[in-house]
Amino acid sequence: MSRPPGRAAVDAALVATILIWAVNFSVVKLALRHFTPMAFTSIRLLLASICFLALARLSPGPSLLPSDRKRLVLLALVGHTFYQVLFIQGIHATTASNSAILLGLTPVFVALLSLFFSSDRPRAGAFLGIGISLLGVYLVLHDSSRVGGSVLGDALTLGATFCWSLSTVLSQPIVARYGALRTSAYALTIGSVAFLPLGLPELYRMTPASVPASAWWALGYSIVFSLVVAYCLWYFAVGRIGPTETSIYSNLTPVAAMVVAYLALGEPVGRLQLVGTIVIFLGIYLVRRKTGRRPVLDRHSESRVA
Repeated sequence: MSRPPGRAAVDAALVATILIWAVNFSVVKLALRHFTPMAFTSIRLLLASICFLALARLSPGPSLLPSDRKRLVLLALVGHTFYQVLFIQGIHATTASNSAILLGLTPVFVALLSLFFSSDRPRAGAFLGIGISLLGVYLVLHDSSRVGGSVLGDALTLGATFCWSLSTVLSQPIVARYGALRTSAYALTIGSVAFLPLGLPELYRMTPASVPASAWWALGYSIVFSLVVAYCLWYFAVGRIGPTETSIYSNLTPVAAMVVAYLALGEPVGRLQLVGTIVIFLGIYLVRRKTGRRPVLDRHSESRVA
């Protein structure tokens, strides 16, 4: 029987995951110079669904219960269809840095939504962290237009963060019964089918020959690495060290994304944006510290599709 991977392998997997997701924000921005947002997302979701369904077939598990079908459809619509519409339109309208920072607020939104939809409610002290994070958001948005962002794009990204956080909270019983991989495969496929009618008009008008090879490579990276490879690495780490410790690494994504966007896209970084990012991280730290360690059955709930 083989020995379980050591901590060095887990750390390497998590660092690779964070770098993949950080690069993806800039990759998507580059791809959207040649793809329309909805066409790009339609192709990305459909091909990713095929990949995840293939992986799910290799992961044995129980059949989907009829009583879980409505919840799974809700997860698919909120966590994939609505999320992807808001995410791709948001990142198209604002900077890659702002998108990464605002999506990093997922733990704060999850803590708030848990008050209404989950028995895993945050402790009273977590609200201090929530308030601090919201102050950080104000600072980031206040500086947004000066560094190339937009109020509309930032608002859409905040809406995407809300959708992903809501699906995270609602997914707990489904993930507990079927596992993260199978849940992701089913929800992503349903969400992709629901998204397709929104993207068909842009797909119909698209001329593939006019899209340069660099944009197709960017699309391929966003599918293969950002979704499939990063998800597998993330789940590998969560299975070894648990959700709480793993999710700490996700806080590095916005910082790394800002650096990549500065180097690859030349996106400026404002002083208030930097201060706001630090304030948001402080708030997230307090939220995590005051919410306590969550049960193992919820161990996959903080992954994110970027």
